[in-house]
Amino acid sequence: MRRFPKLFEPPDVGCYCLTPAEVALMRQGANRQNLLVDTMAPIRQNRAVMSEANSQSSFTRPALRLLGRAGANCCHSLTWRSFVSGFTARMIRIIAKLRGDLSKTRRSCCAFTLIELLVVIAIIAILAALLLPALARAKDKALKAQCMSNLRQQTFGVALYTSEFNDTFPSPGSGGAVEAYANYGGKQGTEYPGQLRLLNPYVAISGPVKTNTEGAARVFFCPADNGAGLGQWLTYPRKPTLYDCFGSSYLYNSSANNNDGKLGLVNKRAHQVLNPVRVILVNDVAFEAYFYNDNPFETAYWHHRTQLGWGNNAFVDGHIAYQRATRNQPDFQRGNGWSFVYNDR
Repeated sequence: MRRFPKLFEPPDVGCYCLTPAEVALMRQGANRQNLLVDTMAPIRQNRAVMSEANSQSSFTRPALRLLGRAGANCCHSLTWRSFVSGFTARMIRIIAKLRGDLSKTRRSCCAFTLIELLVVIAIIAILAALLLPALARAKDKALKAQCMSNLRQQTFGVALYTSEFNDTFPSPGSGGAVEAYANYGGKQGTEYPGQLRLLNPYVAISGPVKTNTEGAARVFFCPADNGAGLGQWLTYPRKPTLYDCFGSSYLYNSSANNNDGKLGLVNKRAHQVLNPVRVILVNDVAFEAYFYNDNPFETAYWHHRTQLGWGNNAFVDGHIAYQRATRNQPDFQRGNGWSFVYNDR
């Protein structure tokens, strides 16, 4: 019985034997050399197919070894030529299937579908729509709180000033109401060239100020100050900020909101204020929407994005409140919980 070379790499694959019919042919005088050549041709062809499959995918080598063992066990019931051709075809089909499954797995684990991508984008958009308004409100509250803190420090400065000037509110000597609020405090603006700045020494600002003065002068800058637009009086925009144009984001109540030296705090003493809880000492300019009874005097949206008149007020008694200016409740000098007139009750 002729032993043929092994078909696969594993040493335990086994060997292939001639069938009884082939043995009978050899016994009848057939040429053994020709039989060997004829039967080795499909084996060499089979080995070439195996080598190509192995070189294309390392994933299929274990499968080939297993298939080789299975082929060795079942070859005894098949003729040699039918076994080689059938086994080769079956092996090629299995290799192709394995390679197809591997490619499909790689594609499915490494790529997003269009629907998945759109879902992710939609979730991000929803989260942004929920978070951005909340962040904007938080920012507005922070700016408002900083503005109130600035007003608080100014009330301390006014208290120090009155203690040194016989209980008199900041006043420029012989000047009137306009000179008083123009020289109240802050840095040098582009609208008024005065250098008096009555309150500066009481908030740690010493010496002359300039248009680029920083440091303690920032106590007169409201962080929500974004300037003012046109109004009945204002015919040009005050930009980029009131602080840059006027030297301060705040207006001292020296004129009772009317450039009136009689009803404002200029040259008045503290004991003359009948209701210090209601009378305004200083406010941010956004609250001056109806100054001089204009409708409006200027447009400033600092603390509210759509409504005029909202601003922070510091009162004579020292408390701070966020309020809205009105023109007809009952008038432009008085409103709900506030008044510019020094002797109002």
